[in-house]
Amino acid sequence: MDQLDARQRVEAWVEDPANVSEQQRAAVKHTGDVFIRACPGAGKTRTVGVRLAWWSVHPEEIDGQTRRRRIAALSYTNVAVEAIAQAADAAGSAVSDPDFLGTIHSFLLRYVVRPFGMQVMGCQEPPRLVSDHSARKDTIPFRDGWTTKEISVWDLHFRSDGSLTIQEGGLPWGTRSSERRVLQQVSQAAKAKKLEIAAEGLMSMSDALYWAQRALENPDNARAVAARFDELIVDEAQDTMGTQLRCLKLLKEAGLLSLVLIGDPAQAIYGFAGVEPRHLAEAVGDLDLETVPLTRNYRSSQLICDATTHFREDPEPDEAHGEHRDAEHHPELIVFPSDDYRAAVTLFTERLAVVGVDEADAAVICRHGRTCDTVNSSGGGNFNGLMANFAELAAVVQLGHTIGRTDVQQIEAELAIYAWPDLLAEEFDTDQRYKLRNAVFELAERLPDLGLRAADWCREARRAISATMTALRDDGEPIQYRKPAPRNTGRYVVADLIAGRRETLVADTIHSAKGNSHGATLVVAVKDETYDLASAWLRDEGEERRVGYVAFTRAQRYLAIAVPDSVGDDVRAEYERRGFRTLVAESTLDGDDAGDA
Repeated sequence: MDQLDARQRVEAWVEDPANVSEQQRAAVKHTGDVFIRACPGAGKTRTVGVRLAWWSVHPEEIDGQTRRRRIAALSYTNVAVEAIAQAADAAGSAVSDPDFLGTIHSFLLRYVVRPFGMQVMGCQEPPRLVSDHSARKDTIPFRDGWTTKEISVWDLHFRSDGSLTIQEGGLPWGTRSSERRVLQQVSQAAKAKKLEIAAEGLMSMSDALYWAQRALENPDNARAVAARFDELIVDEAQDTMGTQLRCLKLLKEAGLLSLVLIGDPAQAIYGFAGVEPRHLAEAVGDLDLETVPLTRNYRSSQLICDATTHFREDPEPDEAHGEHRDAEHHPELIVFPSDDYRAAVTLFTERLAVVGVDEADAAVICRHGRTCDTVNSSGGGNFNGLMANFAELAAVVQLGHTIGRTDVQQIEAELAIYAWPDLLAEEFDTDQRYKLRNAVFELAERLPDLGLRAADWCREARRAISATMTALRDDGEPIQYRKPAPRNTGRYVVADLIAGRRETLVADTIHSAKGNSHGATLVVAVKDETYDLASAWLRDEGEERRVGYVAFTRAQRYLAIAVPDSVGDDVRAEYERRGFRTLVAESTLDGDDAGDA
């Protein structure tokens, strides 16, 4: 099919209102620098794919010649990258050279760090990623009260200005000193150690972003990268860190034809990585990006849109336009006994039957992993995470179960990170993908009997996983996989644990749920001596409210928020004013359980 036929096909698809809305079409066809501000469920990732397809068949005058623009489309997860590719293909023009589609990390690694990193890192060989640094002793001591502790330099990240910040959870357990005080003690030594590591040609993924920025600060390097592409599109732009935004600015100033940012500042929830909405706002202003809005929500009902708008700055509700727009299930506030999380999940499950949502299309999400542990352990042991995925793989052979595609992809990613730490998934060639898939099949046969207790099973499973990873390596260097058994599961039989996972809703964190859609969502709040999330989601003007907003906007037809009965009447009343109806969950604890709690 010639170029004219391809253009006609893409134009016919894009002009069809059944495929692309008027707002989306304006974003797709925009010719210059633009910030596409997209509400939840607006189809922004899909819009990126359609834009790729559109400009792949529309030549224009660029640098004195008529040609199509070369586009690099970037997102933050491989799942989003795949969704963009599918959208471009559906619109009639699959992504191919000279375009690039991948994560922002892979883009900066391929086009900046690998060709130019040696200049700024001081190493004699091309830089290499270190995915597993647990075997290295790269620590800096610091005083914490009367004791001396150590922090790994791999848990310290560069900001755009070269200062350091501590990764969430990077402080040693039990540290009483604040992050600021720890940084005051360790920054100078940590920077020196990071430079030593860089001189070895080694870097973490966050280090790579900093070295990319440093390399692009050389105008010759920036011009060389900008000459390769005419346009950069960045999906989920609200999650862009300072170093990444600086890289984008440097490339734009080096001669890019256009820069397209697409995202929603109200969904910026990576403050622990230095991400703040003001950074995106400043970039939009500094680069003079025109704002194009996407205000139609194709995910949620109008009732959910009306309620969730109260948890962001913009008071105008999004317009529900999807298949669930007329769902009549009001958001609900489930008040549960503070010592009985099971009560909230039990009532939510009962409500699913009433609203007509299958349990498989529902989700329970929590702010913190420890809350997930509490919710999940109500059934006896919280067996989740990667070790649970490996157990599900073993169940395919031993119990005749099926395993989800996402679980297989997570297993493949884990094997690859250890076996080929220098490569990203999108860089694998056909032979490597074939080896990886075969390794998963072989591992399924090697994994131990699921009749073992979790502690014993995980110990033997680690040996099998280590052997599989080692076999994948080209040099055969032994790998020791060290992931522990999930907490509080050691005494339980693994077959029982994974059976429980299949029979009950398994809670996950809000950050893990970001980008997902569910027919029904239960968001669990905590109130203890540290957190009062139900109140924070109402009143906080910063990230905590944005975290709540992301959680609430995952729901398509039915949204419930579970709060302990220790919250005040004023909090319940405020949720009711915002469109929630209150339900009270009965305790599921008998006398003995209540005493234990």
